[in-house]
Amino acid sequence: MRPLELKLKNFGPYVDETVDFTRFEQAPLFLITGKTGSGKTTIFDAMCYALFNETSGKKRQAFQMRSDFASDKAETSVEFTFEHQGKIYYIKRQPKQVLAGRGGKPVEKKAKVELIYPGPDEEKLAIQKIPEARRFIDELLHLTAEQFTKVILLPQGEFRNFLAADSKEKEEVLRNLFGSELFERWAEQLKAKFKEQNASYQQKEQQLTLRMQQADFTSETQIPELWLEQIKSWLEQVKAELSEQDKAWQQAKKETESLQHVLSKQEELQKDFDLLAKLQAKQADLLAKAPKREALRQQIVALKWALEHRTNFELLENNKATLVKTEADIQKTAQKQAKLKKNS
Repeated sequence: MRPLELKLKNFGPYVDETVDFTRFEQAPLFLITGKTGSGKTTIFDAMCYALFNETSGKKRQAFQMRSDFASDKAETSVEFTFEHQGKIYYIKRQPKQVLAGRGGKPVEKKAKVELIYPGPDEEKLAIQKIPEARRFIDELLHLTAEQFTKVILLPQGEFRNFLAADSKEKEEVLRNLFGSELFERWAEQLKAKFKEQNASYQQKEQQLTLRMQQADFTSETQIPELWLEQIKSWLEQVKAELSEQDKAWQQAKKETESLQHVLSKQEELQKDFDLLAKLQAKQADLLAKAPKREALRQQIVALKWALEHRTNFELLENNKATLVKTEADIQKTAQKQAKLKKNS
């Protein structure tokens, strides 16, 4: 999923704001920054609310995201446009809210949704029921709201929670992400079939052994022809079942190799997540050191300027000293002239 545009109206601290994500398409990485309470997390909340009808951290309900500064008649809404697998989707949600009706009387407005998606022939289709919209998004992204916030959105401070999650939870998230549950079902079915056929083979082998033990012949010439035919038929049947089991085993082996390939991809994804965590930590460290680096840079600029103008400073200081001496000489000369005039 690739976000294209997010519009927020009277949502959190935003009165009427549009975030155009297409402006960052040329940048491999961009940063959402600002002071505490400026609305960084609200952008994540708006995206998650638009898709799943709940905020990213689940700390606030959707109706609690209405701006405290909105007028009684101004509606709260979120519009989100995104691209998924080469197709464009648009969804608009309005939470439950109280607005001024006729005569200024407060009226409670129910939550609304409008989901526009491309049909088989690229025609635009619409969903306007909240449960249907939720099911559509779940099936489209193959992620629940909780998994979306842990893998895709990663609310502030929540990335470490995904890395610290147990193997079962990570496996469930990655399985839904890559659709590997189909391979797992195939593997389970093959295992069950193999177990069933193996049990049948063991049972027939026991029956054959029991009948052989019950037979008491003094010589091979006394074995009835019927008994020989039964053994031959039985052996052929066992041979056929073993052949089927061998085919099932070869198929299970292929499916296992396919599953191993998916597992390898998941392990590579985990390594990418670990690398991303290290890069984010390094980025945070660089941002924290930015003020100190800026102060040092300014000091270096000042020192370079001082070195470049050192000669001028020395000349200025010498001129100042000469000027002081000259002024002193002028004063002494004036005193002598005054004294000479007085004596004459």
